[in-house]
Amino acid sequence: MSDAESYFQSGNAHFQNGEFDRAIADYTKAIELNPKYAEAYNNRGSAYARKDEFDHAIADLTKAIELNPKLAEAYNNRGLSYAIKGEFDLAIADFTKVIELKPNDAEAYNNRGVAYARNGEFDRAIADFTKVIELKPNDAEAYNNRGIAYGEKGEFDRAIADYTKAIELNPELAGAYYNRGNAYARNGEFDRAIADLTKAIELNPELAEAYNNRGNAYYEKGEFDSAIADYTKAIELKPNYAKAYNNRGNAYAGKGEFDRAIADYTKAIELKPNDADAYYNRGNAYARKGEFDLAIADYTKAIELKPDDAAAYNNRGLAYARKGEFDRAIADYTKAIELNQKYAKAYYNRGNAYYEKGEFDRAIADYTKAIELNPKYADAYNNRGNAYAEKGEFDRAIADYTKAIELNPKLAEAYYNRGIAYAIKGEFDLAIADYTKAIELNPKYAEAYYNRGVAYARKGELRRALLEFEDGAKLASPNDISRLWTIYARYLWARTKAQNEIWDVYRAAQFNEILKIKPQDSPGCSKELTLLISELDDLINRKEKKLNGFKKDGSKDNERERKVLKTAYYLKGIFSYQLNNHIGAVRSLEQALRYDKKFDEGKQLLRYIWESQCRPAWWRWWFFAPKPLKRWWKRAVGFVLVLFMLLFVSLPFYLHLFAPAQLNNRGVAIAWVFYLIPVVVCLFILLSPSLLRFRTGDFEVELTPEIRTMPEPELTPSMARELTKLVDEKDRAK
Repeated sequence: MSDAESYFQSGNAHFQNGEFDRAIADYTKAIELNPKYAEAYNNRGSAYARKDEFDHAIADLTKAIELNPKLAEAYNNRGLSYAIKGEFDLAIADFTKVIELKPNDAEAYNNRGVAYARNGEFDRAIADFTKVIELKPNDAEAYNNRGIAYGEKGEFDRAIADYTKAIELNPELAGAYYNRGNAYARNGEFDRAIADLTKAIELNPELAEAYNNRGNAYYEKGEFDSAIADYTKAIELKPNYAKAYNNRGNAYAGKGEFDRAIADYTKAIELKPNDADAYYNRGNAYARKGEFDLAIADYTKAIELKPDDAAAYNNRGLAYARKGEFDRAIADYTKAIELNQKYAKAYYNRGNAYYEKGEFDRAIADYTKAIELNPKYADAYNNRGNAYAEKGEFDRAIADYTKAIELNPKLAEAYYNRGIAYAIKGEFDLAIADYTKAIELNPKYAEAYYNRGVAYARKGELRRALLEFEDGAKLASPNDISRLWTIYARYLWARTKAQNEIWDVYRAAQFNEILKIKPQDSPGCSKELTLLISELDDLINRKEKKLNGFKKDGSKDNERERKVLKTAYYLKGIFSYQLNNHIGAVRSLEQALRYDKKFDEGKQLLRYIWESQCRPAWWRWWFFAPKPLKRWWKRAVGFVLVLFMLLFVSLPFYLHLFAPAQLNNRGVAIAWVFYLIPVVVCLFILLSPSLLRFRTGDFEVELTPEIRTMPEPELTPSMARELTKLVDEKDRAK
């Protein structure tokens, strides 16, 4: 044996023992002694590859091929190095050369199949693995690899069959259990997936990926605690396992623990800064916490990393919509649709944004497109029904709500909306039936109780209406509009006890007749109204504290609070009038008009009370109207008027006592003339109905003779309309 051969054999021994540095040294010595020793270059290249020094490995293997172009082993080893480096085309070329040199080399077919699969050429990969199985029918790895290729093609049944065969051939093949578990999971068979992944973990307790994927299966089943336990174990085995952190974040989010979820997503981003999915998921968590600016920032980063991610655009649009920035939301939904023209959810969301902007035709077009893409999209039918209802096309709206109910019989909102449409059409029995169904599906659906109460009231069943309002109030917050409804219903009921014909009057909308029904006839009714006023005061205090006074910032929340306050003051004005507290009624109505200057019913009632109760005694207004002399010019005018009145009283005495001695008759007459002129002017200003006025904040109520000819206000029906508007606005806000 030559010296070169001796070093070569020594290198092989070191290679077998895993001593790759010593093996490389011996192969190098052999090459120095025999520069044309192709096998030494081949084996040294293999040793370099085992040390992950693939460039050195490829150089040595290329030299071996130059020295011996028929050395199939060198081609195979170089192909493996290329594959590990991700250069699959070069790897495939080398494996193909091996097959040319050795047509029945099952290993070369297997390696080329793996390279084809890694390169996304799954049909070619399957063909190569099939060839391996023909050459080696009992090769479990070949079945396992072919199963992987089938799985990547989405042919899960074939994949499962191959994994099952691999397990039959080698029951200890952990990879086959692992892969079959993944295939079951992708096929939606999560219990089987969990069983296989559990077996893979038994065979290989250090397989972090198996814990991670079993966690995914538990997550899909909604067993978040089990999922979190598996993700945590995967992280223990691989502390830098970014995907496990991301998945555990999803599980925490599923439990509603968004702070923990955000912490895990943040860790995943630290480990893998270019992970678009982690940014996307963290954005979802921020959005569910209501932190929409942070959510938008994360969605934006996800889009930068993955510009073709339609879901990121869609969810960023949702965040913009929640902020009320509907134009930006629409732009994002539109981009999502450009990236994925079959994205029904994006059409649906864009339809919602158009709806919020009041562009109902565009909203209907988008809902219709969403339905075309997903004919079973119950929410799209429901919302398209809302858009039709806003346009006044109630028959179409009812048809859409009915279709939504067919697709999803448990969609309480569709029953509720259809009930509203029936009520608007005057079909109260059908409306009540739908509200009842909505309540069955969602016993805490406060708005359904309110509207069912309205329907009963409009049918004349006031007692049932009262019960409905009270049930709804129990489900809502104490300072919500439910209290207004309940107070209003109790008011109607108290009035009914005072005079049974209230409903006939209510139905006829005869305002003067309604006002004739006084609570004095029933002490219980009077006591009830007093109690209701105290409840209204409590509600008003809560709302004004929340509003931080009388603001005009135009935000949606403040605007809604102002409307609730307006309605509360309006009710208080009505109750005060019923108790003959006319000044209190005027003051309450003044406050109502401060919150809504265009509140016509409030203006009418205020003018009516003034004209019928306050105006004949002008001094009531002067001394008792709310804040009559608050402004400086009013104080000045008042001072001048009082001065004239004092002169009116004192001047005759002055003339009688002193004038005879100093003035002749002509002088006295002139003095009287100059005295009477300002007095007449003063009386004209005080008593003339064409000039008399009082201010309510920034709103002026003109008390002119035309008041007598204006239509009589409809008190009770208008109150119901105002409350219904509040409920509708609350529904839209939801």
